[in-house]
Amino acid sequence: MYALSDKWLRFKVLAGVFFRQKFVLGYAIASGLVLAGSFLLIYVMMHDKGSTAVLHYNVYFGVDLIGNWYALYKLPFLGLLFFTLHTGLALLFFQTEKMLSHLLLFMGAVLVVMQCGATVLLILANQ
Repeated sequence: MYALSDKWLRFKVLAGVFFRQKFVLGYAIASGLVLAGSFLLIYVMMHDKGSTAVLHYNVYFGVDLIGNWYALYKLPFLGLLFFTLHTGLALLFFQTEKMLSHLLLFMGAVLVVMQCGATVLLILANQ
């Protein structure tokens, strides 16, 4: 039991140091703002449009998936999941591989921005 407690204490200290880094805070705040904007954009633009919405648009075939408008929330939740996973992996690699930690956080933020772009394009397809 002592070994588990000791490992947990070391992890808490490492997490405290990790989340006080400026680059971690920058990526987290920027990604949080983009995700909040995605959620807000879906709510403002789609909540009173009716029961169905375009969920997928293909350049070659046009609209190929229609469903409930609230299914559009899957994209921001997926972006949140990816950013959380990337942040967790960056925390695990922070002590040994700082460059990999930076790369994971950067790629998590890039995925969030790409998800926001996909959300905007889907909302435009629904207009």
